[in-house]
Amino acid sequence: MGAYYKVLGAKIPSHFLAIGTYSAVIGGVLSMNKSKPADTANAPAAAAATVPVVPETSAKDEEFDLEKVLGSFLKEETK
Repeated sequence: MGAYYKVLGAKIPSHFLAIGTYSAVIGGVLSMNKSKPADTANAPAAAAATVPVVPETSAKDEEFDLEKVLGSFLKEETK
């Protein structure tokens, strides 16, 4: 029928290995995509809390302060 591979001393057909590989990959992807149930009571409040706060900059201030932005973002996330 086809090629056989010796795995741990047993002869295994190549199509069994292909089916096992596909099953493992698809199963892994599906297990990672499980979503958490949404809390419907606080849905609008939760959506508003995830928007990052960007500090206002004036026209004179061309320099972007990454530490300040990350600090404000982390403060909002820990609330």
